[in-house]
Amino acid sequence: IFRRVWIGEKKIRLPTTSFQLFMLLYNKSPNPITYAEIFSSANIFPLQEGTTVDREWVRVNITRLKKLLGDDRYIQSERDIGYRLLLNLEDT
Repeated sequence: IFRRVWIGEKKIRLPTTSFQLFMLLYNKSPNPITYAEIFSSANIFPLQEGTTVDREWVRVNITRLKKLLGDDRYIQSERDIGYRLLLNLEDT
């Protein structure tokens, strides 16, 4: 199953997990979202007490999303925090 998002005039098809990540970032934009929020969001992996956040899973899936969007400048890494979505690239 694929979902579609539009960035400007560009239509992009995203698989379910990538779409969930995109929407999570979009809804918080331009604020950063933490690794824990990403990991436990949108029915991906609900965190239980004592569960550790798998930053590698987050990194791999964010990297995949960046490739699908076609421009890695849309998603900015926030060191030791997480990521943020930038919809206006003229600000970067």
